[in-house]
Amino acid sequence: MRTASFAAFILAAVSTVAAASPYILEAERMLEQLGYQPGKVDGEFDAELTAAVSRFQADQRLPVTGLVDPQTHEVLMAAVAPPSGSQALPTAPVKASTPSGIIGGSGTAPQRRFGVLLEGALEWGGETVATVGFTNGSTQDVDTGQGVTLAGGLYFRPVEAVDIRATAGYKLVTTKASNADITLTRYVLKLTADYLLPGGFRIGAGPVQHMNIKFDGDGIGPNLEFDNALGYVAQLGWKWLAVSYTGMKYQLKNSAQEIDANNVGATFTWEF
Repeated sequence: MRTASFAAFILAAVSTVAAASPYILEAERMLEQLGYQPGKVDGEFDAELTAAVSRFQADQRLPVTGLVDPQTHEVLMAAVAPPSGSQALPTAPVKASTPSGIIGGSGTAPQRRFGVLLEGALEWGGETVATVGFTNGSTQDVDTGQGVTLAGGLYFRPVEAVDIRATAGYKLVTTKASNADITLTRYVLKLTADYLLPGGFRIGAGPVQHMNIKFDGDGIGPNLEFDNALGYVAQLGWKWLAVSYTGMKYQLKNSAQEIDANNVGATFTWEF
């Protein structure tokens, strides 16, 4: 049954057992025949084979996972055994039907080119705008680059290896004071372009803007407002997790004073 075959392929792709897998051996032979240099044909899923599978998937406009999933295997089979009179390699990507047992049923497996996303981030850094003291003798700094961000937006994939994301969100940092709501808040607009690498890795950068930046001392300290600020973000990620660096400066309203708001962070993204 195709369902059993699908399960066998997944197990073959991720297994680290010593015995050679016939499914991996078959994939290695096909990739070698097509000139993708999978390394030693030994039935083991090593780094050379992962790189060869990723190159083949990129050339065929398949999702670049580095794994020999059913769709990749079907395209491999079609590439090494073309119809009589045709070339060994197809000039256009081969459309693989979705195996039964996979959500979506039979038919062509389309590449998702756009959709919605949700994003969360934790960030640290920047200059201190306030130090809050507590009755137990402890203190807490409120920094310009610090905060938790929740955002939503859209992504667009113009080509298989590029992911463009646009998000709008809200960033907040508060204190542990129980008698006052001391906060630093801002709205965040971000546009990034990521280059998708084999193995689920990505690297990207783009502009980011903070708007309506306000520090609320809630009667304990002064209230401060800042001009809208434009900066940049650079990030390196793996699948849904990324580490980021944001370069930005805040400027007090009606003042020439600038405050460093640079920060580093961890970003979590889910695409739908």
